Amino acid sequence: MKRSRKSANVYYIYQLLAGVVFWSLFPLLLIIVLVTGKHRRGLAQRLGLSGVPLRRSDSRPRIWIHAASIGEVRVAAVLIDYLKQKRPDTVIVISTMTLHGRDFARTLFEDLECFLAPLDVPFIVDWVLNRVDPNLYICMETELWPLLIQKIHRSGRRNLLLNGRISDRTVASYQRLKIVFDPVIDSFDFIGAISDKDRDRFIRLGALSERVEVTGNLKYDPLLKKPAKTTPQKWRELLDIDLVDTVVVGGSTHDPEEQILIEMIELFRRDGKSFVWLIAPRHLNRLPEIEALFTAVSIPYQHLSSCLESGRKEEVIIVDTIGELVELYSIATLAFIGGSLCNYGGHNMYEAAVWSIPVLFGPHTQNFHMETEALVTAGGGFRVADPSGLKSMIGLLTSDQDSHQRASAAAQAVVASQQGAGEHQVELVTRLLDARFAA
Repeated sequence: MKRSRKSANVYYIYQLLAGVVFWSLFPLLLIIVLVTGKHRRGLAQRLGLSGVPLRRSDSRPRIWIHAASIGEVRVAAVLIDYLKQKRPDTVIVISTMTLHGRDFARTLFEDLECFLAPLDVPFIVDWVLNRVDPNLYICMETELWPLLIQKIHRSGRRNLLLNGRISDRTVASYQRLKIVFDPVIDSFDFIGAISDKDRDRFIRLGALSERVEVTGNLKYDPLLKKPAKTTPQKWRELLDIDLVDTVVVGGSTHDPEEQILIEMIELFRRDGKSFVWLIAPRHLNRLPEIEALFTAVSIPYQHLSSCLESGRKEEVIIVDTIGELVELYSIATLAFIGGSLCNYGGHNMYEAAVWSIPVLFGPHTQNFHMETEALVTAGGGFRVADPSGLKSMIGLLTSDQDSHQRASAAAQAVVASQQGAGEHQVELVTRLLDARFAA
């Protein structure tokens, strides 16, 4: 009861301060926008004056999905596909914070109404919320607008946070404003967190443990669906690669990782080991530069496009096409993920792990921290410090069958643990919708 009374007080104080500050400055802000032209596009929609989806005489369940920008819209697209299959009775509208996000959403969802989220200030939020009139509001990832989320909760509608992720740094920032964000977190009927660590962080922010569940990452749901069994056979036939051949794929490589792989090729050849190497640079405009590197050391190579046209003749294949890398991992004995021995933050190692193969990467994987930690902890991924470490690990995994089998099984287990995010999250949506209509 004390917490509820305190939350109410904070809500009213926040609403009062936000309203006084915004509406006092609004005439000046409007003049600046009109004079400079900055932020003019979409302003009327942010103010709720145009383009806001209006609930008409329709008894169907109505879901408002909010996705901040393009990245979150992509994630929302996975959820929306599931909802269309599992809950075709629902009406879905989608809002974004950025113009780019809204425009991208409109290209993806021609059959849905897409609009800019309202400014988080009194009267505007009320006006838009009453017009949209959702039964359920879904916040994708973690963009928390205190007034909107609390007004939805206070109106008796349902709030759901899906694909929730939050860093320790963000937790620390929110905790400094604990008095503001405690009631916001408490306004969610349920939170679907990406990982155990994210779940723990939401609980640290004040979420009740029984309202937070690990539901996996929607981002990877399409990728982690059970891959087609015919894919490896197709590529082995196209590239004339036998099951007994050792295949090393260097995926999404950057400068100087191609030079490092060339040195690997030379070293293993000196050791009398003949592998098939597939090198897939991240940026195809670097192809002339990479070709020059192979020519300089007299290592013959062939482009993938050439292999597909006239058959494979060389042990080294440079991937010069877009879109094939994910499937090419299917014939790999192991994969090295580029952008990680040089400081580019790494690339998506689950694209390789989905094929149940060991995944190698350098120390620079900050853009995929959760994925690398999961693979390394399970034993399906291996972080190498330098080229010497890369050679040692390739040597071990291509010569020790037991080590390779253990690593492959571990990679498969990590992928299996991440599968089903879409099904799980749609189940949460259905649960809250049904509870809303039963209430």
